[in-house]
Amino acid sequence: MKSKRYTAAAMVSAFIVLISGIVLAYLSFLTSKEGRIDDTVLWYVAQCFIYAGSFFGIGIYAYATFDDIKARLGIKEKPPE
Repeated sequence: MKSKRYTAAAMVSAFIVLISGIVLAYLSFLTSKEGRIDDTVLWYVAQCFIYAGSFFGIGIYAYATFDDIKARLGIKEKPPE
């Protein structure tokens, strides 16, 4: 099982990348004289969305799947000591 530190670091990195993509898109739009966003900025924003979406989506899917398997097998989680 992955450590909590690894999960927290991955979540923080996904949020930072997501926010950086959004901020870069707004800055590119606001600083352009024509009100356009360059293709390279759009490419970077798309990569940010893919990275963050894959982290959150895979994590949510995995937790839901494992919880479903545990429920079908009747496995109960032990309370923390």
